[in-house]
Amino acid sequence: MTDQPTALDRLLGAGPTADPAQEPAQQAQEPTNDVDPHEGTSDPSTASQEPQEAVEGEDDQDRTLDDEPAGAGRRNREARYRTQLREVEADRDRLAGDLEAARKTIAESLSDLRKPSALWAAGTTVADLLDEDGRVDPAKVADASKAAVEALGLARGPRPDRTQGSGDRAVDRKSMTVQDVVWADTNDPRTASPVARPNSGPSPTDQALDNLAKWLADPSRK
Repeated sequence: MTDQPTALDRLLGAGPTADPAQEPAQQAQEPTNDVDPHEGTSDPSTASQEPQEAVEGEDDQDRTLDDEPAGAGRRNREARYRTQLREVEADRDRLAGDLEAARKTIAESLSDLRKPSALWAAGTTVADLLDEDGRVDPAKVADASKAAVEALGLARGPRPDRTQGSGDRAVDRKSMTVQDVVWADTNDPRTASPVARPNSGPSPTDQALDNLAKWLADPSRK
């Protein structure tokens, strides 16, 4: 039984005497402050940043894997198109050069200059001798030949006849060039067809071209 405090005890501030039987129960109820409440937990800010950084790293890697094949394929296509374009341009330039050379040959064959190359020395271009359809115009060739004679002081005269001195013998066309055949059929009465004479049918140029075609097709020439 607990002793009741006396008046002297109350004056001295002493409380009732503790019961030794209750001390173990009171000590068991008192909490211990030795354990850190934050021990075993992580910083919330750090925990939230780590997953975000991991997700961003995975996204960057995915984008890199997706972009590389597409970029490489695009570069390959562009390189292939550039190669094809260069091939087409090379073919175009080659065909343009062949056409230019063919037109020059035709123009020189129609010129009555001793040296047909004088046409170009006088500053005439192939484009100056073409008609609206892109063909060599004989009239323009004649005008250009006259202009070359005046500009370069050339002597106008008939072109050399390789058949001269053959008399009435047949002309040996096997040794003649294309230009010789065209000139002979246009100017030499021994080889020109009667229909090629003035005011009697086709022009000398047309007849010369017709005879040239026959000459090229002649099997005895081979």
